[in-house]
Amino acid sequence: MKIFKFLKSLIPEPGMNQNVIYLYYQCHKCKHVFSLILRKSYDIQTLYDEESEATFLYQKELRDSKCFNDIKLRVYFDKNYKVLSQEIKGGQFISEEEYLSLKSK
Repeated sequence: MKIFKFLKSLIPEPGMNQNVIYLYYQCHKCKHVFSLILRKSYDIQTLYDEESEATFLYQKELRDSKCFNDIKLRVYFDKNYKVLSQEIKGGQFISEEEYLSLKSK
């Protein structure tokens, strides 16, 4: 049982680390819900386009492990990592409250 406590301690709790951003989404096909933990210093790209108001970009193509649906994400952030716009194909973004509610069912 100590191994489970140790492994759980490696996973950051929401609000625990200021270097991460949490995104939540749901698959359109099977309605399975997911959470993503993005590290600001690793997962998010810097944009160098001076005409764009976005400073950072996260884009990823994911595959649902239950129905194998492809889900494509693109999220633009400002210089303070506030979400400016987000696009998703094959799913929908949900709030943390919706994620927790659906995950508990």
